[in-house]
Amino acid sequence: MSQPSPTAPPPEHDLLRAALREAGDAATVRFRRAEVSAKDDDTFVTDADHAAERILSARLREGWPNDGLVGEEGAAMSGDRTWFIDPIDGTHAFLEGLAHWGPTVGLVGQTASGDAEITLGATFFPRIDEFWFGARGGGAWRDGRRLPPLAEPVYDRRSVLFIPSRFHRWFESDHVGKCRSLGSTAAHLCLVAGGAAWAAFVPGGWGVWDVAGGLCLLEEVGGVARAFDGSSLDPLRDRGLPFLAGHPAAVERAIQSIRLRTP
Repeated sequence: MSQPSPTAPPPEHDLLRAALREAGDAATVRFRRAEVSAKDDDTFVTDADHAAERILSARLREGWPNDGLVGEEGAAMSGDRTWFIDPIDGTHAFLEGLAHWGPTVGLVGQTASGDAEITLGATFFPRIDEFWFGARGGGAWRDGRRLPPLAEPVYDRRSVLFIPSRFHRWFESDHVGKCRSLGSTAAHLCLVAGGAAWAAFVPGGWGVWDVAGGLCLLEEVGGVARAFDGSSLDPLRDRGLPFLAGHPAAVERAIQSIRLRTP
C-alpha cells in the first residue's frame, strides 16, 4: 500500500529556511560591494561567500551536531551524514548584480544497504525571497507549497533549456526552443523542478555542493539526471561529469540535441 503524500514539509524545512535566510542576509549586506579574490581554479570568491559559509556551518552544527560538513570555501567536519554547502551558488551573478544567486545545501546519508545518497536539499535566493526544499520521500517544496509532479513535456519553440554561460565554447545544439543562462546551477535545477523550464544542461566541473540541493527536489517531482552520454548519473560517484536534468522525456530529447563542438 502506497504512503499518502505529505501535506506539510518535514521539520528540517523550517530549520534550513532560517539558516539559509540568515546566510543570504549576510551576503545581501555585501551585494554590489563585495571584496573579490581569485581562486586557484580561476573562479572567484568574495567576502560574502566566507560570511555566508560561516553562518551556515554554525547553524548546521547547532541543528545537527553529529553530522559532517563540507563547504565549497573550506568548511570541513566529519560525520556519518554529511552536509555539502555552497554559500553562494552563482557568484558571478552575485557580482554582476543579478537576482538568481544564493546559499544551497545538500545532505548526504546512507541507505539501509550502506550506499550513500542525497536525502535533503535546500536553496534560498535572497533577492527574490524564494526558498526551495526537497526531502527524499518527503516531497519538493517552494515557499512552503508542495510542487506537483512534472508534467509530460511539450517540445516547441517555447521550451526553455537552461545552459551554462560558456556553453558556446564547447557545445552546440539544435534545440528548437529557447536557451537561457541565469548564472546559477542551483537556480536552473530548482526552476526545472518547479516546471518553469523544460530541462537543464550542467557542464563538467561541478561539485556535490552545486547540485545536491537541486537534484533532491528534482527527484521528488519525478525528474531524472542523465550523463551527457545518456547513462544514469550518480552525483556522488560521477562528480564533475556533464549531465542533463528534467522530466525523463525532456532529458532524452535534450541529450539528442546537444553535441560537442567540432574544431
